[in-house]
Amino acid sequence: MDKIKKKVPNIITGSRIVSSIIAPILFLNGFLTSGILLYCYGVVSDFLDGYTARKFNAYSEVGRKMDAVSDKLFALAVIIPSLILGNLYMLIPLLLEGAIACLNGYYSLKGIKPRTIWAGKYKTVSLFPTMVLGLALTKVPFLINLFIPSLFICSSISFSLVSISKQITSDFFFTNSLVSAPAPGPISIIRSSSVGLIESAIFFMIFLSFKKFCPKDFL
Repeated sequence: MDKIKKKVPNIITGSRIVSSIIAPILFLNGFLTSGILLYCYGVVSDFLDGYTARKFNAYSEVGRKMDAVSDKLFALAVIIPSLILGNLYMLIPLLLEGAIACLNGYYSLKGIKPRTIWAGKYKTVSLFPTMVLGLALTKVPFLINLFIPSLFICSSISFSLVSISKQITSDFFFTNSLVSAPAPGPISIIRSSSVGLIESAIFFMIFLSFKKFCPKDFL
């Protein structure tokens, strides 16, 4: 029984990968309800795999890598169909995912394994549903009144939290060392917070640019 419990988180993550492949196919071929339901499952399962991993103490390196892959795949599975169907605002979360991927690569090159569990969970419960909303509005245009403010707020806060948490946790965790670094001081926290605020300002300018240059009859 314990062996089965240990496999539950990876099974959930694997099912999210499958759903992220099937959902856009269904949605683009006119099976809107089925597609949206699979997208919603993708959002919920991203919480469930982490919850079951903690509950059953089933952490593994394979599970961690699968979760990272499934997150990126899910984001692309929502963003790409949205762009195909004309929602250019979805370029903003695309840039967000790219920026986070760059941060991951940067810290990996430095030999640092930052942990961003709480920030990642915020993105799961806020930005991912917002992206699904952005896809849905390609078929239900009036949803744009809810989507635009939600997109800006969630994108800005998500990227700021991820950036700040990576900067702070990088002071604690080093992949090639058994010696922990001292806790970050006020200067480190202020610096990382400032970076997050600057990044939020950049996303705000991107948002204003889209609002100004997109056609007036867009959606």
